[in-house]
Amino acid sequence: MKRSILAAALAAIVLFPAAMAPTARADDAWDEAAKREIEYFKKYSKKTKDDAKWAELVMGVVGTQHPDAAEELGKLLMRDRNLEHQMILADVLSEFTDKEEAKAAAGDGLLTALDKGKFEIDVIDSIVNSLGKLEYKPACLPICDLLSKGGDPYLLVTAVRAVGNIRDIRALPTLLELWERHPVGFSWETGEVVVDTGAAGTADQEAAEAAWKAKYGNVKKKGKPPVMLKIYIQELAKSVEKIVGEQMESSQHLREWMEREEHKARLEEAGVEVPKYKGGTRKPKEEDEKKDGEK
Repeated sequence: MKRSILAAALAAIVLFPAAMAPTARADDAWDEAAKREIEYFKKYSKKTKDDAKWAELVMGVVGTQHPDAAEELGKLLMRDRNLEHQMILADVLSEFTDKEEAKAAAGDGLLTALDKGKFEIDVIDSIVNSLGKLEYKPACLPICDLLSKGGDPYLLVTAVRAVGNIRDIRALPTLLELWERHPVGFSWETGEVVVDTGAAGTADQEAAEAAWKAKYGNVKKKGKPPVMLKIYIQELAKSVEKIVGEQMESSQHLREWMEREEHKARLEEAGVEVPKYKGGTRKPKEEDEKKDGEK
């Protein structure tokens, strides 16, 4: 995907700000304005061959902040076979934040795309990221299913961040299992690269990530975990903190939190069960018991 196209879409947000949503108008006037914008998009979007112009037309629809507009773009995401268009649509659907009805329609469209669409990894990554930005709770468990399957490390990091932003306690069993399987997660076994650009800030990390992806892609061969693993674990801990409201130093602390009597009612109400331990190493508690028995 060309970064210039996404930049054009973001620039279009300035041209068609969310503030254009008719908060002071009667609902029928708002409906009519949204209808006109959608019809305008349908008429001219098929005629333009320029992706930047196409992105501006999309943002005209987003600017209405109307649920019908969100629904229309969600359906288009499922129909459009153009990769650039898919990336833009997956990204801009997260901009429907002014009205709860539109936010729900955008989330539903993104979730349908995640569940039934057949997209490249980069598009799926954008879909998951947007669901997190919208804090769309129905997406919690589907994103957890995606996490449990493992796969592309970049997508896994995005998914971990997304469930953290959604702040749904139902994500805790999956996050606990992933954390306990540290350091390699479910199927995250690839290679490692190191890059020294001599630049300040995050340049080295970004360059190393790019080099790793270019070298290893999605292969599943034995070896050290990729350079992104540290970021993955850090984001997992951050997401847990967002959900439970307190910092956890380790997976053991999270397990203990979930097993406390004062949290049981909340977990049971959400249908959450504490998963059996499946990690690759003994829990500290088990290790201590073994040592005590040897004395």
